[in-house]
Amino acid sequence: RAPNMSSPEVTQYLVRDGDHIIILLNDKKYMFVEVKKLSGEKNRKGRVDCGKDSFDVSLLEGMQYGRTYEVVKGKLVPFSLQAGTDIVIDEDDKKDNSELVDNNKSQTLTQEDILNLRKEGTAADVVKALIQNSATFANKTSFAQEKYIKKKQRKHHTTIKVIRPTACSVANAYYNKNPAKIHNLRGDALAHMLTLANIHVGGTVLVVETCVGVLLGAVTERLGGHGTVLSGYLAGGPSTSTQRLYNFTPAVYSSVSHFHLSSGVAAKDAPHEQKDALMQDQHASTTTTTTTSTEAQASPDPTTTTVTSTGAQDTKGKRKAGPASDGDDHPMVVTGMTKHVKDRVLSSEEAGAYLASGVDSIIVAAPRVSASSLMDHLMPCLRPSGTFVVFSPSPGPLVDLHEALHKAGSATNMQLAESWSRVYQVLPLRTHPMMSMDGASGFFLTGTKIVVPQQQQQASSSSSSSSSTSSS
Repeated sequence: RAPNMSSPEVTQYLVRDGDHIIILLNDKKYMFVEVKKLSGEKNRKGRVDCGKDSFDVSLLEGMQYGRTYEVVKGKLVPFSLQAGTDIVIDEDDKKDNSELVDNNKSQTLTQEDILNLRKEGTAADVVKALIQNSATFANKTSFAQEKYIKKKQRKHHTTIKVIRPTACSVANAYYNKNPAKIHNLRGDALAHMLTLANIHVGGTVLVVETCVGVLLGAVTERLGGHGTVLSGYLAGGPSTSTQRLYNFTPAVYSSVSHFHLSSGVAAKDAPHEQKDALMQDQHASTTTTTTTSTEAQASPDPTTTTVTSTGAQDTKGKRKAGPASDGDDHPMVVTGMTKHVKDRVLSSEEAGAYLASGVDSIIVAAPRVSASSLMDHLMPCLRPSGTFVVFSPSPGPLVDLHEALHKAGSATNMQLAESWSRVYQVLPLRTHPMMSMDGASGFFLTGTKIVVPQQQQQASSSSSSSSSTSSS
């Protein structure tokens, strides 16, 4: 029986209207695309430029994730090797390439002939003609023939692969496009951090990152809405520019709360009665529509939102540079936030109540901030036996942090490791490591928080004082 194409079991594997997807163009270039139907003048902007060709973005609706399509005159058709280009790998192939000479004379077709073929036929016709008119193709080994065909296909075909945004695919796409934006954090290093931080369903995780939201999105995806994610930001606003790429449901978005780190940590020592009341109010707000503050409602700009301010405001609603005032809980206007982020920005008291109750894991990727100073403020928020992971592109800051935590005696099982990965080509009779590959993707320090009993601390301090007295 044919499957029902409108059933949820089928549509979850298909691109839907409004989805954000990742496109891999010709196995080289990554592109982030939002699938939406546009009309009129806006339709001109809703085209995906593929270099030699382009297509309307609405054509992606209904396409299957993980499948490769060819762009043919503005249309998308499933891509596959054409008949006549399949190569059978012969294990007993006695041919070799020692007699081949690369002198650009083996191809009998001229550039004008190839251009005419492209105008009259398809890219598959061009590849077939190149194979038939190559004087050396038949003398090549089967491995060389397959490599020759793939090279010509990449040159004359325009292919796209539709990729579902996940923690791994988003990280790898950003690493390919602009690795400096995410501090050279690869997908394998990100997976290692999530594992070491013990991110699990039902947990409470504190995330501090400056990786345009890649790490925050990965933690949110791992919890799947069954837990609490506290996103602490240092300046400007929450790092959420990539969170929209994950196509999270409103229930998943509601599990993420943003707060200014300095004001939240400072407010966690508020009276317990006030903290309990705030926690109850915040829990109730997750099940209903969150209302904005009166300052945001009075703002005529619908793109503005309110977050806790650590500085003054100018007349345009942008934050001025300036020190934070004691007890300053006036909202700051930040433009460009999505509605899901606007509704989940905590005040300093609300953030302090969350932090005072403790978190299960802390995961940090903010290389521009001193790791030792940052963790000195965050460790009191971590529950005993909680895990922490701190990422840095260089090992220096993590060495200093390791030494500070070791002297304080607040952590055990600490490990300073380097993320390293090697990509292998896995093909019949030619499995080997890739010759061109990246090196390290940064370093991370991980450990488990411990609490030394007060009596043991006093005994250790007295023993150290007595030993100093005897030595004198």
